[in-house]
Amino acid sequence: MRKILVTGGAPGAQVIEGESLTKGSLPVAMFEQCGYCRVTVEDRTGGRAWSNPIRLEPDPVPSIEA
Repeated sequence: MRKILVTGGAPGAQVIEGESLTKGSLPVAMFEQCGYCRVTVEDRTGGRAWSNPIRLEPDPVPSIEA
């Protein structure tokens, strides 16, 4: 993978970019109010795959690992 993104109902995204990524950790605090986020990965040719929405509980959630 060359990019890992966390997006949700809030404007903006959390992103990790690099070469040959195999895992990453991103904060999800900006999505807590909307109650969900989604993880998207992108390969070196621009192909993308994404998760179903991930429900965020009201308790603080520090990060999502992909």
